[in-house]
Amino acid sequence: MAAQKTARQLQALLANTSRHYPEDNEAIENLRQEWRAAQMREYINAALATFPPLTSQQCDQLAGLFRSNATPAVQPGKEQSSARSGQADVEAWMHDQFAAEKGAA
Repeated sequence: MAAQKTARQLQALLANTSRHYPEDNEAIENLRQEWRAAQMREYINAALATFPPLTSQQCDQLAGLFRSNATPAVQPGKEQSSARSGQADVEAWMHDQFAAEKGAA
């Protein structure tokens, strides 16, 4: 099983593909979506590393955010506003959890 590419690796691959194959809109959009997902994955992993372990309820809430904001594959040229709002929801929830932990300490 191949290791997941980092956001930086996907950004470089996206830049290379955009430069050398600018007419391949589908590949560029797929790479852009993978890159954004990798950025979110790395952000969430870094944020979770600063929190105490999550409860089952908190894990369910996070999973619900991702399920409710899941979108089918993007067609070239179409925006993913729901994915952007999903990232904002996750960031707001994480901010609230961090603030609650700071207040409890």
